[in-house]
Amino acid sequence: MEMMQAHAIGTLMLKATQGIRNLRYANFTISQKVGAIFLLILVIAVANLLVMHATLRNLNGFAETVNVAGRLRMLSQKIAFETFKGEQEHAPGQKSVSVLLQEFETGLTALAAGGKAFGYELRPVSRKISPLLLATRKDWKDYRKLVESDFLGAPHLPPAAARAVSESSARVLADAEILVGALTSEIQTAQEHALAKMYGLLLVDIGVLIFVFAAVRRKIVHPLRKLAEHSQALAHGRYVATLKVDSNDEIGQLAAVFSHSARQIGDLFSRIEQEKSNLQQAESMFRGLAENSVVGVYIAQNGGFRFVNPKMAQMFAYTREEMVATARLFDIVPEDEREMVETNIRKRIDGEIDAINYRRKARRKDGQLFDVEVFGSKMEIDGDTATIGVMLDITERKRIDRALRALIACNRALAHAASEPDLLERACRIMHEICGHTFVRASRIDAAHPRKMHPVAQAGGKPGVLASAIATGASEDTRDVMAAALRSGKTVVLQEIPAAPGSVWHQFMTKHGIVAAIALPLRDGKKLLGMLAIYSQESGVFTPDELAIAEELADNLSYGMAALRVDAARMQYAQLLEYHANHDVLTGLANRHRLSASLKQAIASGRLTGLRVAVLLLDLDRFKVINDTLGHAIGDEVLQAVAARLRACVRLTDTVARLGGDEFVVVIADIGTEDDVSLVACKILDALAQPVFIANQDLYIGASIGISLFPEDGADEEILLKNVDMAMYRAKQNGRANYHFFTEEIRTHNRERHAMEAELHQALSRDELVLYYQPKVNLRTREIVGVEALVRWRHRDHGLVSPCKFISVAEETGLILPLGKWILHAACMQGRLWQAAGARPVNIAINLSARQFRHHDLVGLVRQTILDTGIDPTLLDLEITESVIMQDAPEAVATMLELKKLGVRISLDDFGTGYSSLNYLSKFPLDSLKIDRLFVEGIGSSSQDTAIVKAVIALAHTLNLNVIAEGVENQEQLDFLEAHECDEIQGFYFSRPVPGDNIPALLAEGAFLKN
Repeated sequence: MEMMQAHAIGTLMLKATQGIRNLRYANFTISQKVGAIFLLILVIAVANLLVMHATLRNLNGFAETVNVAGRLRMLSQKIAFETFKGEQEHAPGQKSVSVLLQEFETGLTALAAGGKAFGYELRPVSRKISPLLLATRKDWKDYRKLVESDFLGAPHLPPAAARAVSESSARVLADAEILVGALTSEIQTAQEHALAKMYGLLLVDIGVLIFVFAAVRRKIVHPLRKLAEHSQALAHGRYVATLKVDSNDEIGQLAAVFSHSARQIGDLFSRIEQEKSNLQQAESMFRGLAENSVVGVYIAQNGGFRFVNPKMAQMFAYTREEMVATARLFDIVPEDEREMVETNIRKRIDGEIDAINYRRKARRKDGQLFDVEVFGSKMEIDGDTATIGVMLDITERKRIDRALRALIACNRALAHAASEPDLLERACRIMHEICGHTFVRASRIDAAHPRKMHPVAQAGGKPGVLASAIATGASEDTRDVMAAALRSGKTVVLQEIPAAPGSVWHQFMTKHGIVAAIALPLRDGKKLLGMLAIYSQESGVFTPDELAIAEELADNLSYGMAALRVDAARMQYAQLLEYHANHDVLTGLANRHRLSASLKQAIASGRLTGLRVAVLLLDLDRFKVINDTLGHAIGDEVLQAVAARLRACVRLTDTVARLGGDEFVVVIADIGTEDDVSLVACKILDALAQPVFIANQDLYIGASIGISLFPEDGADEEILLKNVDMAMYRAKQNGRANYHFFTEEIRTHNRERHAMEAELHQALSRDELVLYYQPKVNLRTREIVGVEALVRWRHRDHGLVSPCKFISVAEETGLILPLGKWILHAACMQGRLWQAAGARPVNIAINLSARQFRHHDLVGLVRQTILDTGIDPTLLDLEITESVIMQDAPEAVATMLELKKLGVRISLDDFGTGYSSLNYLSKFPLDSLKIDRLFVEGIGSSSQDTAIVKAVIALAHTLNLNVIAEGVENQEQLDFLEAHECDEIQGFYFSRPVPGDNIPALLAEGAFLKN
């Protein structure tokens, strides 16, 4: 079987080798040839595997046969041992000897005929071993027979039988030993044959691989090497090199393509040489044109310059070599225009545009900026994109263009200017903004002093500083261009500023970089009207073309100035006539004619807008005495002073008129409410109450003011003036130095007040008044320490009425006395009721009105109330306003001392809103200061109010007074007051005023404020 396998493998390898050899004559591709070689190697590998498999299998069979033979030898020994042992023990192991006999028989049979034994699949032994196996079987049969008949058949063997069994056992053991030795020798021989066979197979493999290598080297490597050699020749410029390969595979095709390419490249290089010659000729022409061009020519690539012509280098103050070697493209571009230049370059390189033309600023080597115009396009150099362009210095052209645009703009300004200063201001601004000149200044010639100039307009810089520098230069060394022009009467141009190191003018020019200036006389014929001066930081300006444009501009301005002066004179005369027709000569106020027109206009406007018109008539109270005693000249000065104060008290749109003598009228249009009118009237009274200092003395005057309103008091001018006259006389009757509205308004107001007075009388009798109490909280203990009693009117028709609506009526009519008595008694009784209900005692604050405090029996009233109600007087806190006690401070001190004797506490209410003296404040027998709610409201929003509150707290503590802040409505106010150690607070943030029945529950809560 092994011979058949070896023959089959050899045949297969031979055919594969013949197939490789036949590849020389077939038109196979390289991939097909490589595939065939791979197939041959695969066949060799398969053959090697088959041979190795057969060899290993054969060796494995020999090994298994040897193992079985060795097992038989072991079994023969074991059978002999068991037989001997059984004889000694009178056959107790007969059963095991039977099993061993059967196993030996199975193994011997498998060796002879093949089959399974002891777990091995055996092949029949070779012919060489068969005689030994037959001898072994014969001895075995004899031995088995003896064992079965003698040992297994009888329990005890006779000595002769035992010797026969022992001898037969020895023969079987010897046969097994011989058999094992023979098999071992045979397997060694088989191993040697297998090794020789493997060496032979290796030699065959090596031969086949050598053959394959030779074939590959001849058919693939050698042609590729030739191809590489010819490629090197082609690389060295031998374009006639050709290659011929006798093959139709890829290498042959590559060789054919190579030969064709070599011929093509040779032709191409011939054409290149021709084109190179043409290019050199074109480059020579380009350089000739560029070198002699009057514009800058450049080629830029990769951020630098590949080429610049002499004009380009000169334009930027470089040498050509320096600009190409060291300058970068963006070195000549200002920072603020780099993005625009980058965008234009990118568009050309990306092919978005073929060519571009734009204007921009450029920067010279020394940093100086100037204007250029660029024409650029894209090109390629050395396979990389570049830009080629032409650059023109358009600085002068732009200056001329700006000058022309400025001339046009100034001509347009001539038609729109309202006055000579307006025209010159526009002209200076136009020259500064359009032409870009650093300073432009216009002056007018003093008519009385033709050698003196007055500045009228300026653009650029601070006018005062420039005027000072120019004035200094003109007066000291006359080096300024305006001084030179004024002296010569002609246009003066300075292309460089003269050296004058010690002068203010020269220092100013140097500081601002002024290098050139021009002064242009402004003339109306031979008359010099003014001067126009231009100062520039650019050198080389004011060329002849620009100078011609500037002189034309000066002529146009001169014409405009002359025309505007004529118009101004005519208009001034007309205004003077109109002024005298409508104004009082003495005071400059409107006269009757102007007053009538203004009032009619205000009434018409009021009808359209629905707003009121107020007419105020003033009559000076003591003017007749001044006029009679000091004379009419002093009287006229007083009237002029009054007129000035009246103007200061009203708006510019309001009308102030003098009717004659000491009567004045004020017309206020578009005013909202009577309160607004009252504010104006009070403002006027305050202003006229101040002394007028005339003739080294203070003169005191006052005024009575009557007020009428449109449309309530009249629908036309005549009725309003008539009614305001009556109102003014009512003001005089009521004590002078005050104001009153028209009588119908007073009558209506009195009617309403009489009605409220009657209802207030009934309220006292009907028990319609009720007290509410607002808690006061101690900031240290966080508990309620007192309440303030506040009266409310529970009106049967209008519900709960606030005291601000009826207290003033009660004060004016005297009802405040019975009302105050009721409040005092009711509050004290309420305090006793709280204590009777078990509530802890707290202070009760009661407000005293001005009339109550000035009443002769105030102390008696308080004493009687304490006796009637039984309240602890130390719990009663009487609050008096600052303005009340300051009306008569000594009397107030006496009253308060009497009250203090009763044991009550006294608080100064609304502190800071009046005008108390610190001297009196320290003398008043006070216990507490109450900060007015107006200042508390301003905490956090008004720095002034915040400072006042802080100061009041500090002042009160310095005087050992308790401080109470009222009107606290938010956390910010609370935090501020607590931070500055205010003692007590009250306000809506903690509690609104509540009925008396609610107070015990609040007191029972303990801490009213939470930390």
